[in-house]
Amino acid sequence: MLRLTPGFLRFYGPVASQALQLYRELYDHVTLPHEIKRQGQGYAQANLLRHAYRYSSFWRQRLSRAGFDVGAPEQFELTHLPVLTRQDLQESFESMRARWTGCAADKIFKVATSGST
Repeated sequence: MLRLTPGFLRFYGPVASQALQLYRELYDHVTLPHEIKRQGQGYAQANLLRHAYRYSSFWRQRLSRAGFDVGAPEQFELTHLPVLTRQDLQESFESMRARWTGCAADKIFKVATSGST
């Protein structure tokens, strides 16, 4: 594990600052008790589901059919969602996007990996 000591590295600029903050959050996450991690993951999942429900017609329909309650997103089990198929992606790609009103296209960026992870 990378351990940073005072004076070892110097960071300049907002990107370096964000990287250091991310490192700190990841390090903190590793050392947290299991129950605290689970609560944090549940909170993040609830926010993601709420956002998808509000801003994507595809996900709103899919979540509703699976019994999602926007008033209690913490109660929802992801296993209730049907498997997302290749055909779903090909036919509904545009309606899957969950963009809030007023979000400019130039403020959105894509992240991709090789898929090997």
